[in-house]
Amino acid sequence: MKALYFLLLFTYSLSAQDFEQVRDSLKTKYKHINNFKNGYASVTNKVNKAGIIDSLGNEALPLLYDWAKFSNGVFVVQKKKHYGLYSVKNKEIVPVEYDWLLPRSYNLFLAQRKKKHGIINSSGSVILPLIYNSTTIYNDTFIIARLASGNYNIFDLSGKQLQPFDYKIFALYKDVAFCSDGKKCYLINLNNLESPKLLDIDSFAEYGFFDYEQHGYHVFKKDNKFGVMSYKGEILIPPQYDELLHIHSITEEFVAKKDGKYGILNVNNIILQPFNFKEYQIRKEYIILTDVTGKTSNHNISFRREDLP
Repeated sequence: MKALYFLLLFTYSLSAQDFEQVRDSLKTKYKHINNFKNGYASVTNKVNKAGIIDSLGNEALPLLYDWAKFSNGVFVVQKKKHYGLYSVKNKEIVPVEYDWLLPRSYNLFLAQRKKKHGIINSSGSVILPLIYNSTTIYNDTFIIARLASGNYNIFDLSGKQLQPFDYKIFALYKDVAFCSDGKKCYLINLNNLESPKLLDIDSFAEYGFFDYEQHGYHVFKKDNKFGVMSYKGEILIPPQYDELLHIHSITEEFVAKKDGKYGILNVNNIILQPFNFKEYQIRKEYIILTDVTGKTSNHNISFRREDLP
């Protein structure tokens, strides 16, 4: 086993050395040569046109593009702000007409064309048609597609829809989605879509962005009061505040309002600053608090610990 390991290590080192020799020999021919990856390197010429060479220095993709890269076993190219795919034999797979093509695992690409999103693979097959407002691949397991209504559908990586699913997703954490069907709220495990957990709350807070694996909790509303719930359904902060603002994605602190005054607490409902302030201003690393007399003080933000277990 050791002999095999050292043979592979020597072969790899030799290949890397050969690649460097190829790069050195072509420095006068190209303006820029990127590092080799899987036997290919992106290059640009003196007029900033891009192509791809192989490990022997041969042009596998002619220098006709504004940008080019080897990814997912194919060449991704850009020309006049549009993207396409070519095979390693320089055969067109999909035309250069996409607004973007972002490589993901399993030879998949997030695709956008005419402001609509979908999924294609490195063979050019359409996995998910480009009819959605957004798409993402979650944990290399699920495709999550947002509809024009703001709700989402869930698919496997082959594009098969997993159980009828038409919820709005507010947050995702450890395969658990904080969801609403517009009337009721749920926690839904994406591995068991048939058993959504109904929650005794009125709504989830709108963060203005899709909370993607950032927290294991989310602000909710019940009887016109705000609290915080974990992805396990535990109430971390009871719904007893008139306002509750998560300060930043990398902190576990909240600005809360109670009885007309502001204070600061953490996700464990521990009060860090008493409810004595009439206004606040959030800065990058601290919060300026102003009390009823106009006196100001600073609260230094404590950045978050490890993710919830």
